[in-house]
Amino acid sequence: MRFRFLAQLVASATSLLQQLHSAFVEQDLILDLAEPELMESVGIQHWRPRVYNGRLVGPTIRVSPGDTLRITIVNRLKPPEGAWHNNHLGRLNATNLHVHGMHISPDEDNVLVSCQPGQNLTYVYHILKDHAHDRWLTAVFLGTYMYHAHLHGSTFIQVGQGLAGALIVGPENGQKEFLFEEALVLGHVCFHCYKLEPKPITDSQGVDWPFYSHEAGDINGPPSSLRPEELAVRESTEPVFSKYLANGLVSPAIQVPLDEWGVLRFIHPPVAAHVNITILPLDACEMRVIAADGIPLTEGPRTVTSFILIPGSRRDIALRCRNAGQHVQFVGVQHKSPDNYWYTGEILSVVPVSSASGSPTPPRYPAPSASYLKDTRNLSAGSPPFRLKFGHYHPTFPSRTFLGWLFAALALLVMLPLWKWLVLHCSKGYGYMRLQAERSRFGVDKPLTVTVVVAAVVLCVLFSVSNFRAAQQQVGNLAVNGKSFSSATDYLTQMHLGDLNEWIYEKGDLKHPVHMHTYPVQIVKFGDEDSKNEAEEAGFILGNWYDTVGGFNFSASGVTVRFWSIDFTGGILIHCHILYHEDRGMLAVAQTVE
Repeated sequence: MRFRFLAQLVASATSLLQQLHSAFVEQDLILDLAEPELMESVGIQHWRPRVYNGRLVGPTIRVSPGDTLRITIVNRLKPPEGAWHNNHLGRLNATNLHVHGMHISPDEDNVLVSCQPGQNLTYVYHILKDHAHDRWLTAVFLGTYMYHAHLHGSTFIQVGQGLAGALIVGPENGQKEFLFEEALVLGHVCFHCYKLEPKPITDSQGVDWPFYSHEAGDINGPPSSLRPEELAVRESTEPVFSKYLANGLVSPAIQVPLDEWGVLRFIHPPVAAHVNITILPLDACEMRVIAADGIPLTEGPRTVTSFILIPGSRRDIALRCRNAGQHVQFVGVQHKSPDNYWYTGEILSVVPVSSASGSPTPPRYPAPSASYLKDTRNLSAGSPPFRLKFGHYHPTFPSRTFLGWLFAALALLVMLPLWKWLVLHCSKGYGYMRLQAERSRFGVDKPLTVTVVVAAVVLCVLFSVSNFRAAQQQVGNLAVNGKSFSSATDYLTQMHLGDLNEWIYEKGDLKHPVHMHTYPVQIVKFGDEDSKNEAEEAGFILGNWYDTVGGFNFSASGVTVRFWSIDFTGGILIHCHILYHEDRGMLAVAQTVE
């Protein structure tokens, strides 16, 4: 009894201390088009992307464990939007927000609502005390996270244009966790990749867009097969990009401590790119990965000479450089395919100086110990593994044609007795003379047959066309487990609160980065040695926790992950973080129930 009383006393004291240290943090995100002067400052003309607070990257938000974070979106973009079909690009000027990677209630991190042009939308997030790991009496969350736009249909365009920012959760009072740290939000835009044509193009909604054509000598031009909607965004997102941005700047130079350790928090919201970052000269600095996706590495820091960022990922890099005044380049190689590079160039540079405050010992995060990060490798899930597969879905149009003709034949059989009844009924009274004339000219059955056949053919055509359009709108050719996103209540699977879940990410048609909201996952098994080796090269290690897994080939038997469906009930989104795929239907919702 005495020990129980002491435990309750300590718990009460801990709760009181946590309440005293909790704070209320507010941030407004004003959504509007960038001013021309801002774009010209980084060498871009004729393009005004959507931006937060007048900058090419959103403001860095710092909060602490137990804080309440309130973010208000002020949408100053202009209507009208025009019609939008599910799983298609659209709703370009409506928006919402996602706190990417945070262990937050899905009801608070609701990306199924929209903020229309001229409206405001407020999110209130309650950050748990034991978010990443606990220390005595005071839980310290060492997390590199981000926020970004996430409205289905416009996510690809808006995030590609820069609607994202750093979200750092650390010590109380907004202090930094390390003596030297810098949050770096990466982005990429097209610098002079296209020539602006005088004649705009018109999209399917009747909106005029500037048209950019390929210039000789530039890197890659837009494929001729692109629709106007895609041409309108790809100058800001997806072919070759001649520059990466770091915090909205072109190749910025950052002062770092000389011969001491600091931390660079790399945040990678770009919508499709996988970028391999290294330093030049190679021996200029020491680098260690100390956290991935906001969570400390389970087995401690890893010494590296380069690291890969996939869409949606973050890496905390401990850095020590020894040569005073030497410009050390962080160079990115952006992959489209193994033999085709989209971008190679400097992202930023660091300059070691003695005036910066660093640490003589390398930073090391404590191992994760929060309840939702409890090690699962030696445990067993209570139910069979759930299998998840991302891929392109190909509608079987011949079967729809067959169904259309079958429908027409059935219609013919149904209508034939009806027409015979009408002929006999009308021949006794009204229309008798007209029918007699038709009989003498065609015979009794010919007008009946012609009418029914024409009606059947019309019905067949209407049936086939409507089914084709419905399939095109619903399927969108991109799917999770063979089905495109349909609604927030069409659940992929159901989980129970407090359970340990085991999922297998199956091999898809591409290296789709799998992102799950609310719950990070722990990798517990690779299907074969080749998949394991490729995953390790991409920075995905057995036993570590991630919220976004991809950038390597899943083996035929898949990649096994486990996670705890703990703390929150509700709809949990799972989608591909190549955001064009998400907008086109590679999105699903799982449900956690009590």
